[in-house]
Amino acid sequence: MEKKKKRLNWKKLGIAVGIVVLIVAVLQFFAPEKEIEPVAAEISIKKVRVIEFGAWDPDAQREILGTIESGTNVDISAEISGTIEKVSVNIGDSVVAGQVLAQFRKTNDSTQIAYENAIQNLNVVRISTQNSVRSAEIALETAEQELAQTRTKESQTYSQTFDTLRTSARNAETTFENALDWADRILQGSNKFRFEMDSVGILIGSNDSVKKQSAKNLAQKLSQTAAEFSSSTRGFEMTDSEILNYAEHRLELLSATQNLLRTTDELIRGTPITSRFSSANRSTYQTQVETQKSAVDAVILSLQTQIESAKTEQARNGLSVLTAENKVRSAEAALELAQATASSQVSTAQSQLRVTQKSQSDLSVRAPFSGKISAKMINGYDRVSQGQTLFSLVGNDVKPKIVATVTRDELEKMQHASERIFVRFANGQIENLPEFQMSGTIDSLTQKVEIEFPLETLSEGSLVGSFVRIQLPLRNGVSNLVPISAISFEPGGAEVLTIDEENIVRRQEIETGKIISDAIEVLSGLENGASVILFRNRTHAGESVEIQQ
Repeated sequence: MEKKKKRLNWKKLGIAVGIVVLIVAVLQFFAPEKEIEPVAAEISIKKVRVIEFGAWDPDAQREILGTIESGTNVDISAEISGTIEKVSVNIGDSVVAGQVLAQFRKTNDSTQIAYENAIQNLNVVRISTQNSVRSAEIALETAEQELAQTRTKESQTYSQTFDTLRTSARNAETTFENALDWADRILQGSNKFRFEMDSVGILIGSNDSVKKQSAKNLAQKLSQTAAEFSSSTRGFEMTDSEILNYAEHRLELLSATQNLLRTTDELIRGTPITSRFSSANRSTYQTQVETQKSAVDAVILSLQTQIESAKTEQARNGLSVLTAENKVRSAEAALELAQATASSQVSTAQSQLRVTQKSQSDLSVRAPFSGKISAKMINGYDRVSQGQTLFSLVGNDVKPKIVATVTRDELEKMQHASERIFVRFANGQIENLPEFQMSGTIDSLTQKVEIEFPLETLSEGSLVGSFVRIQLPLRNGVSNLVPISAISFEPGGAEVLTIDEENIVRRQEIETGKIISDAIEVLSGLENGASVILFRNRTHAGESVEIQQ
């Protein structure tokens, strides 16, 4: 008879668990207290990047790619258009001067037609250019004849005008001397007539000694000036300018004599009538002075007219001759242009003829010098055009260089930079590039100029055609710049965050200027050497920070 299994009494189990929990609680209550060790708070110091004000330049350097090339690397181009029948070399093959690199498929009919067309074209070009040059020569001869005729004609008129002026100026001396002698005989301004004293004329102006003395002084001055000038113009042929000067001086003397006669006339009219100086005497002297004044006025008018005529003729003569000379120079330039154009056209036609001649005799592409094939751009049965590059050939005497392209602005900064230019080769080696050369031409598409850096030797493991990295110094020369990311534009004005000596972030108000690249000029508010936080929004004023190196 099987025994009955005892069932689990849950009530007794709950009582047992409760007793155990009570015992654990009592033991915990009466156990000695343990000291709780304080856990140190972990302080995290923020790291920030800074720039030194006055020494930061946003465009101080730029890295560009360059290519290693050989100084004797030459592209071999097709001299004619056609189909390649056979290519005899591959990249890396060594060749000697004159070795056949490729051959064109022979097409005798087409080359013969091209040859005949080239001969005909050369003959047409020669005749056409000869006609153009001859026309230009005729135009030059005509212009030179016109110049000679203009010079002859203008010279005759010119000489006649100045001969007339010189004669009139010399004849004016007679009128001037007569008038001056008449006044001097009355006024006794010089010693010329001291023994021919006019007893009646001496009374003229006796009542106005001041005016009479002034007239005497003028007469004396005119006598001295006329004598000095007359002696300085004798014994030599005068130039055109000297004739004008001579005539204008005579005109000045006549004008001064005219003033002397007017003063004398006033003295005559103002002299009182006395027993010694009657009204008849006054009338006689007035008639004489009027005669002298009329003679002087007529000569002055004639001389003024002839001086102006001479000046006008001088200017017109120069203009006429200059116009004719300009025609000659234009004809000379046209002849030079016609000759240069003719030479160029004939040379082009001759080159085309030589190409067609070569296509008949030799349809092979040959190596111009000994070296190694560095590139091959064609395969058999390819169709090529004249001027298309077929191979690149590197000479045995390899002179390496690095070739790169830069903008005109970068080139100007490189030329004035004091820092060195460095290159990093593919193997990591860094070298200084002490000098560079430029091609002098700007690519019309990229607006960049090609520059070359000559190398003494190639870096180990570097190959012609491989790329290198060039570090260019491109400082813009502006020292008061900070990056835009460092500036905050607040209602009170612009400000930056700086770090003081205790590495505490401080706010600093600044005055800003113009924007240059991705930077802004700081006109005031910062001193050189101040540490400015690069990214303004990554920290706050009052924080303690660490400068990230």
